Amino acid sequence: MLAEFRQLQAIEGDDGNPKYAPNYQFRYFDQIAGLINNHTREELREEIADRQEAIDEWKDEFEVDSREDLESTLTDEGLSSDEVHQRNTVLRRWERHEDNKRLLKHALQLYDDAWSLYPGRDEPNDASIPLSQ
Repeated sequence: MLAEFRQLQAIEGDDGNPKYAPNYQFRYFDQIAGLINNHTREELREEIADRQEAIDEWKDEFEVDSREDLESTLTDEGLSSDEVHQRNTVLRRWERHEDNKRLLKHALQLYDDAWSLYPGRDEPNDASIPLSQ
């Protein structure tokens, strides 16, 4: 059933029987469609700016230029276990922010094309017809 709705994809197993795996491509495009359908361009741009602002704050707080630089500080001598845990937490958040920025960027790039698939709709922020249908 989930394969019919493209939530899972069937792959041939070593024994010739189908095995099922998450359909990450479908999920990704579904997320993009949800962003386009439920937000204006300005809201998407603002969200990108918010994510970047958080990243810039972490760069300043830890005096690093990148997530990789912060990761390399985990083994610095003199860091307490609490400081290492805090840096690990920030690293996970930083990675999510970068992933979200990439998703938001793709939504912005596809915004006009996605709305053009529904002729006769004047307002791109009119969410009465979901784009993911």
